Amino acid sequence: MLSLNNKKGITVTTLLLGLLVTLNLLLFNWSRVEQVGISAIRNSMASYNRNIVYRNYQWLIGENVDVAFTEDDKVFSQFILDLAEESYAVLQSKYNFKPNRRPLVVIYPSYEQLLNSLGWDESNKASGVYQNATIKLVSPRDWYPVNIIEDIKSVYKNYGPLHHEMSHFFVDFITKGNYPDWYTEALAQLEELKYLNIQWIDESNQNPERLYSFSELTKNFYNLENQGLAYRQALTIGIFLEEVYGDEVHIKLLHQLARGNSFENAVNNLFGISLIEFERNYINWIELNWSKFF
Repeated sequence: MLSLNNKKGITVTTLLLGLLVTLNLLLFNWSRVEQVGISAIRNSMASYNRNIVYRNYQWLIGENVDVAFTEDDKVFSQFILDLAEESYAVLQSKYNFKPNRRPLVVIYPSYEQLLNSLGWDESNKASGVYQNATIKLVSPRDWYPVNIIEDIKSVYKNYGPLHHEMSHFFVDFITKGNYPDWYTEALAQLEELKYLNIQWIDESNQNPERLYSFSELTKNFYNLENQGLAYRQALTIGIFLEEVYGDEVHIKLLHQLARGNSFENAVNNLFGISLIEFERNYINWIELNWSKFF
């Protein structure tokens, strides 16, 4: 039979253990668990793509990148591989990071086949998409339909989507899949602007009546009604970060995200401000620089 003192001791011990468990749960970084899960799913899908989906394609194996293609695009296969290796080298040097998985670049003969692979309709005529360590591209021939191969290659090299999509690959692997959609699009567009001197400007993202809130950008980026404006605004936030916090700011943010922090926590850790203050600072900055971007 337990004495009263023993019972009290057991009760106190149980309470202490309960408090420790509760404290551990409160302090535990559940985002890291989600991060591991996202990485595992991505790697599984990447292996499935390589071993099942594209096994009947022709392949070129490069130093860091592999290219899968059909007979129709054999004439572009080495060109795309060279372009991909060049893009990979630029980003590896910039971020001082080598991903632990090789990217696979897949050339689809037509927009229709590319969109079918994504389950998209023709309203979303993407020329390049990044998913699970795989970069899907529409054939340069369909992207720029002229008869002279060298002309196609020249224009594609300077204006094509490959560097944009390779940027997504690096962001994904640096952060272990932990990033807001708007932020990876900001970085990919920054790369296009700096490396290729191109940016998305059309009537959809000029002279907007209002900008999207950070909450809207974060929760529903790819489903926002005005995609042109959403992308344009993401780019301006990326530029704002560099102008206010310096050229290394994105590397610092990526490292924060890699540790499992949310973007909000990363901002607080690096700049000592809340996301509300950060958004307010961005709004003040964009109002002063409105004519440059909108």
